[in-house]
Formats: sequence, structure tokens, C-alpha cells
Amino acid sequence: WGPDPIRCVELAIEWQLVLASAADQEAARSDPLDSVLKSDARLGLDRFRRQLHQYPDAERLLNFLSSRSFTWTDGGGSRYLHGSPRDPAEYLFPEDVYNTRKMATVAASFAETRCFCGHTHVPGVMVQHDDRWDWISAEACGECYEGGLGKWICNAGSVGLPRDGDARAGYVLVDEQTVRFRRVEFDLDRTIEKLKRP
Repeated sequence: WGPDPIRCVELAIEWQLVLASAADQEAARSDPLDSVLKSDARLGLDRFRRQLHQYPDAERLLNFLSSRSFTWTDGGGSRYLHGSPRDPAEYLFPEDVYNTRKMATVAASFAETRCFCGHTHVPGVMVQHDDRWDWISAEACGECYEGGLGKWICNAGSVGLPRDGDARAGYVLVDEQTVRFRRVEFDLDRTIEKLKRP
């Protein structure tokens, strides 16, 4: 949820972004998923809810979030979502490439060639080779991945909560079959101070 969740939703509305709603966004609307949220997500969600409670136009923000889909396809062979193509709350960890059964059902759950997700906040690409999968970290890609013939799943990393040991904000730029992993420095101390505010 980051240091400025209200501002983030306002910008998403202003830019008419097509968001792939995360389980966390669903939790912002109701309580059913509260028990499955990790502690850092729980703290962020509680903070967002407190800010929403004081925000004069909270209903508009919640209506926007509730109108977003868990998944979006661009019509050009890519699917975008937060968790896994088979379940928006499911994690796809790098080591899942060794779980043949899991990866077979994940692959069967999307028709597109490319899938972009986050959730684990670990940037890299899962690449299908017939009945097996490989994990290529963003670092091992040399910050650029050229898609092949099979299906692949790209984890874009995280702008606000990277979990790969690199504190910089992470995101990807996509052009057809090419994914470029990017990192951006930001004022970590200022962000921590903002997160300490109610």
C-alpha cells in the first residue's frame, strides 16, 4: 500500500489505469481475506483503511477499486494480474518451476503467451520449455529478457516493497517480446518517515 495509498488510487483514477486488482485491493473493500494477509500487508491495509475513513471522497475510491478486474488481457498475447493466472491470491515463487504439477495447471489457466504478475515481489521470468519450466532472475537476464516460443511469466518486482535484497523500486518496460527490468533509487528515509504517520 505504500506511503501514499490515497494519492496512488487518485492517480490511477486520473490516468484511467487498468488495474489488475490484488487480493489486497479486495481486502480494502471487505474483510474476508484479512486472515490470509501477511503482516506487512496487514499493516499497510490497516493504514489505508484509517486514511480512507478520514477521506471525504472515500466511496469514489472504493467504487473505482471494486470496478477493477483481477486480470486484464491486452488482445496482443499478454495477460496482466497480481498473483497467479489461476488464482489472484496465489504466489508464484521462483522455486515453483520445480513443481511440475503446479506449473502445468498454472500454464493451462492462461491462453496467452505472456503473463505479467507480481505478488512475490521478486523480479524475473519463468520460462516454459515443453513440460518443464526455468526461472531466470532479473539480474541473470542482464536486465533484459527476449521472449521465446513457449509461454513465459514475468514477475515485474515491486515499486514499494522489493523482496530480492535490492531496496530500489523495481518495474518492467515491455515491448512485444522484450522485457526490460528497471530499478530506480528513491529516498528510503523519507518513505519510512511517511509510513510512520497514521
